[in-house]
Amino acid sequence: MHYKHTMKRLKMQMMHWHSRGLSGAFMQWKEFADKAVHAKLMEITREQLNENQNLLNDMHAKKVVVANQHARAQKHRTGKLDHILNMLDRRDLKRCFYKWIEGAVKINNLDTALDKLQKIETKGRKRMALFKFRAQAKAITREAFTDKRAKAM
Repeated sequence: MHYKHTMKRLKMQMMHWHSRGLSGAFMQWKEFADKAVHAKLMEITREQLNENQNLLNDMHAKKVVVANQHARAQKHRTGKLDHILNMLDRRDLKRCFYKWIEGAVKINNLDTALDKLQKIETKGRKRMALFKFRAQAKAITREAFTDKRAKAM
C-alpha cells in the first residue's frame, strides 16, 4: 500500500514536472513565435513607411516640376504681354509724333495756330458736354428703374 502511494505521488510529481516543462516549452515557443510575428510586422510596417515616403517624395518632386512649369508659363505670358505693350506704346508714340509733326507743319503763322486752338477747345467742350449728358441720362434711367422696383414691391 505504501508502495502504491509513493508510486502515485511520484507519477503525479512527474506529470506535474512534465506539464511544467511543457508549459515552459510552450511559452518559449509562443514568445519565439510572437517575436517572429512582431519582427515580420515591423518589417512590413517599415516597408510600408518607406514606400509611403517614396510616394510622398515623388509627389513633392512632381509638384515642384508643375510649379516650375506654371512659373515659366506665367513668365512667358507676362513677357509676351510686355512685348505687345511695348509694341503698342512704340506704335502710339510714332502716331502721336507724326500727328505733332502734321500740326507743327500746318501752323505757320499766328492765325492758323489760333484757329487750331479754337477747334481743340470746342472739341474738348463737346466731349465734356457729352460726358455730362451721358451721366445725366444714366441718373435718369437709374431713377426710373428704382421707381419701377419700388412700385413693384
